[in-house]
Amino acid sequence: MSASGSARRWWSWGYTPFVVIGAAAIANTVMIVTSTQVRPQRVADNPYLDSQRFDAHKQAQVRFTEAGLVLSIAELPTGAILSLHSAALATSGTPLGPFTVAQYRPANADWDSVVPWQDPTVPLQLTLQPGPWRLTISTAPDGDPLKTMVVTRDIIVPAITGPTITN
Repeated sequence: MSASGSARRWWSWGYTPFVVIGAAAIANTVMIVTSTQVRPQRVADNPYLDSQRFDAHKQAQVRFTEAGLVLSIAELPTGAILSLHSAALATSGTPLGPFTVAQYRPANADWDSVVPWQDPTVPLQLTLQPGPWRLTISTAPDGDPLKTMVVTRDIIVPAITGPTITN
């Protein structure tokens, strides 16, 4: 027998079932140990009600768009300027009721706040710290929660940078 023939004989197909069963046993052992060590945690106390709130929020976003409202945000180093436009409501003369602007800062909950926007035909100046923000603008015409309109925008307020000094 040649040297190449003896090199091919190091693996016998008789070992294959043992290798496959051994690999499956190792994987199953890892899964069993992991499942006993790590317990699942509940994400929400009542996921059905949370999904209803999510659906209501999505419907409110659709109503905002269907009403022809367009939100413009100018990001400034000192905050943001919000402008709300609606060609359909401007021609009909129907007032855009009061809005609320919820300011959410992911990095610092102390900076979160809700600001009233009484007259959305006048741009609203917000003073915000530099960094990422989530602004949620909402209104409930006639106080009816079924007519609530919502829009959410993520913005990044740029940091104020001064002149750089080089030597």
